[in-house]
Amino acid sequence: MKDVKIIATGFAVPEHVVTNDDLSKILDTSDEWIVKRTGIKRRHISQNENTSDLATRVAKTLLSQSNVRTQDIDLIVVATMTPDNMTPATAAIVQGRIAAEKAVCFDISAACSGFSYAISLARSMMLTNNWRHAIVIGAEVLSKLLDWTDRSTAVLFGDGAGGVLLSQSNATHLLGQSLKTYGNKGDQLIAGHLDVSYDILKNKKSYQPLPNVIKLRH
Repeated sequence: MKDVKIIATGFAVPEHVVTNDDLSKILDTSDEWIVKRTGIKRRHISQNENTSDLATRVAKTLLSQSNVRTQDIDLIVVATMTPDNMTPATAAIVQGRIAAEKAVCFDISAACSGFSYAISLARSMMLTNNWRHAIVIGAEVLSKLLDWTDRSTAVLFGDGAGGVLLSQSNATHLLGQSLKTYGNKGDQLIAGHLDVSYDILKNKKSYQPLPNVIKLRH
């Protein structure tokens, strides 16, 4: 095996759509204000589907578009910063739902760049282990983290998932990649912070929504 190739693509979004006009009813904003600064007019927002639900829909779509059987899937990677749980991994939930018992499964968290990292990682693992097929999915339900009173962030994000089915190939398909991390700027965008208490008897769960770190000029 020389490389891997994409043999199927798929996506899934919640049915519920929230328009800019809808947001203007709960925020000091307008369709004109949002479109001028972001180009966004609408977004899909989940009402009952969690991240694993959207990811599972994508996995089933990928399999339906190919001749690959679930038992032939060697790897499932889900890139997400909004998993259903800290554990089990979203990828493991997907594996169980599609009965891909042979597949190695895990999540990676790299926010917006997560899918790119996941593709690179899956390709490397396929080449190293001579695996034939892998499912790579990017899935987010960011509405779980948003502060819906902050127009600087609430207007930017929606919920959805997309993915690819990778298979081994004897031809070269990856043209190139450039992966970088700027860890010294990590405090510029924080979501889901979990505090630690020195007194374990008083340690209460806290969950930090996406703060006001993304600013749009008024």
